[in-house]
Formats: sequence, C-alpha cells, structure tokens
Amino acid sequence: MAFTGNQIIRQRIAHYQIDCDLKNGGLFAALSNKQLGHLAAQKVLWERYGHTQLEMLDKAAIGQAVASERYVGGLVDHSAGHSASAQSGAR
Repeated sequence: MAFTGNQIIRQRIAHYQIDCDLKNGGLFAALSNKQLGHLAAQKVLWERYGHTQLEMLDKAAIGQAVASERYVGGLVDHSAGHSASAQSGAR
C-alpha cells in the first residue's frame, strides 16, 4: 500500500496540475554500520514486494549526495518524491 500511495499522489498532481515543486527521489542516510545494515535489509524486503527502484550508496556516494562525510552509507528510493521547499526547511 505504501508504494501505491506514491503512485496515487503523482497521478493527482498530474491530473489536477498541482504546482508543488515535486522532486523525484528520497534518501535514507545511515550514521552507523548498524543503520546501514537495517537499510540493506529494508531494501531486500521492499524488493520482495516489487519495489525495485532502490539503490544502496557507499560512504563516498552518500558524501557526494549530501555534501557531508558524516554518513557511512545510505539508500536511495528513486520512485519517492519530496518538495524542494520541504527539503530546504521552508514553510
């Protein structure tokens, strides 16, 4: 159901021509190897249910994505979305 909700939201945005500054992709960042292991397990689970637009990031790749050396890795959900204003903290 979580993945279907994403599709429904995108359909509504397109159908009603909602100007919401939608940006594709979502990123889960891991501060520790334990968190990174959890993200890897989450990826396996989601892929089991057909959600295949996922990509694990190593330390170098996540460092480039978020301009920080703090994280050990991460998971990108290429089918997720967010608004640029929400990302920057604007209200």
